[in-house]
Amino acid sequence: MDKQTFKLGLFLMLVAALAALALASINGMTAPIIASNEQIALDAAMSEVYPSSSSFVDSYADYSDSIPENIVGLAIAEVDSTPAGVVYIVENGGYGGTIKLMVAFDIQDKVITGLRILTHNETPGLGANAKTSWFNERYLDVDATNELRVVKTEPVNPDEIQAITAATITSRAVTDGVNIARAHFLENF
Repeated sequence: MDKQTFKLGLFLMLVAALAALALASINGMTAPIIASNEQIALDAAMSEVYPSSSSFVDSYADYSDSIPENIVGLAIAEVDSTPAGVVYIVENGGYGGTIKLMVAFDIQDKVITGLRILTHNETPGLGANAKTSWFNERYLDVDATNELRVVKTEPVNPDEIQAITAATITSRAVTDGVNIARAHFLENF
C-alpha cells in the first residue's frame, strides 16, 4: 500500500468517526424529546378510544403472566380514580405487515368503547382504510362478551363486523387483534 492510499484511508476513517460521534450526540439530545412526543401521542390515542377517562395507568406489568404475545400494552382507564375501562395495544399480522391497534373496553358494560389503528403497512385505498373513522366506528359499542366475526355483507348479527371491500385480510387482522384483547379482557376484568 502506498503512502497516498494510506493517508486517504486514514482521512476517511477520521471523517466517519467524527460523523458517528456527531450523530450519537444529536441522538442523545433528541431521544428524550422523541420519547415525550410519543407518550403525548399515545395519551391522545387512549383518550380517543376511552374518552370518559380522567387518567390512564400503565398496567402491563401487573398482567404480564397472562398476556398473549400479541398484546404489547395495557392500561387501566380511570374515572375519578376508579377503574372504569381497559385499553389494549395489540400487534397482529395484516396483508402488508404488522398492524398495531389500540382498543378499549368498558369494565361495567362489557362493550368496546373505541378502536384506533396506530400503525400499518396496508395497501393504500384498500386495507389502509382500516385507519378511517367509518371503519373504526363499526366496533363502537359492540358487545365484548361474544367473539367478533368478519363478514363480507351487511351484518345481521351483533357479533359481525363488515369487512372493508377488497381488504378482507386487513379486516380479519384488525378483528382478530380485537378478539385477542377481548379474550384477555373477559378473563381478567
